[in-house]
Amino acid sequence: MRYVIGLLLVVGFAASAEAQYLGGGPYAGVSLGSFTYRDSGENLGMRISDSTSAYRVLGGYRFFSGVYAIEGSWGRSGSFGERIDFFDPTAGNVSIEAGGEYEIAAVRFLALAPFSNVNMFGGIGYYDATLDAEARIQTQNPAEVQTLTGVDKDDGLTAIGGIQFDMRRLSIRGEYEWFDTDDGVDAQSLNVAVIFRF
Repeated sequence: MRYVIGLLLVVGFAASAEAQYLGGGPYAGVSLGSFTYRDSGENLGMRISDSTSAYRVLGGYRFFSGVYAIEGSWGRSGSFGERIDFFDPTAGNVSIEAGGEYEIAAVRFLALAPFSNVNMFGGIGYYDATLDAEARIQTQNPAEVQTLTGVDKDDGLTAIGGIQFDMRRLSIRGEYEWFDTDDGVDAQSLNVAVIFRF
């Protein structure tokens, strides 16, 4: 609910500040940042709380004097995971590693509140994600290594917000994005994007 309220506030600011923006049009860019994944254990079989790198490419179109935009993106996270070590009376020392990588495509609606060349923005949209998961179990005997792999699909709501600095043809954006993932999972990203306007 707090994401929807934030979006409505940005829409209100955007409407009042419409005349201050440079103009609309198409844009494309890239972003780099940090992706945080937390799993209560329901999905990968063990608790995971880890952060990794992430990148994405994006493109969109700003319209109505540049205060609203439709945007699409595709990106990947780096590898994340956890490891636990314990002693089993039968197998001896046991090590279990579980983790994965995300591939995420999203489309979102943005509202921008321009103040001179600085924009506050918020948005809401839909994402479709694929999790390439892997679990590795190793005992004291090197020949007894088991590796399990799987693919998990997820989709749902995404919300984004941040600040964007506009120059003549270039924009720099700092953004936070939250994904409404499956039960027991929390996924979010913090990115810096470089955007080129055409």
